[in-house]
Amino acid sequence: MNFNIKKMTLTVLILCVLSVFIYLWLQEGKTKSRFYMFSGYNEEISVNNGYIAVNSNYEKIVGGTLHFDMTLPNTIESYTKKIYLKDNEIEKSLFFRYEINLSGVQFSSSLFSNLDIGEKYGELNISDIIEEALTDNLFFTFEYTTIDGVTNSSTIHLKVNEILLEE
Repeated sequence: MNFNIKKMTLTVLILCVLSVFIYLWLQEGKTKSRFYMFSGYNEEISVNNGYIAVNSNYEKIVGGTLHFDMTLPNTIESYTKKIYLKDNEIEKSLFFRYEINLSGVQFSSSLFSNLDIGEKYGELNISDIIEEALTDNLFFTFEYTTIDGVTNSSTIHLKVNEILLEE
């Protein structure tokens, strides 16, 4: 009978160790995901429905929609859209797009009606950013230059909300 207790104890111990290894192996496959929605406005422009998705394998930023509350000149030759972190005057760009009209003809004003900001995938190095820096220091700037060389820009301090994801 003593032999059966030892055998049963050994079997239970092996099952416990095996269960711990299986649990740890399954946990290794899970990644911590973070999802942030952002928007913002000032008297000239507004940004809606932007988001940032981050996990250990994937990073994506989608700028959302840019709406203009100002009248843009009909002579815009080039413009930039930029989403970035700004802390103590140091900027870290997360998304940047420069558009120029090489044909010499101005951009159509209808182009700027609910303009899609764009998106970026890949290594954005967002996972290294402290959550507080992301939620408190995210900005968007729209800058344009007219055919006569006049430059104007508008910047928004974006409001960021973390969306909790169930794993």
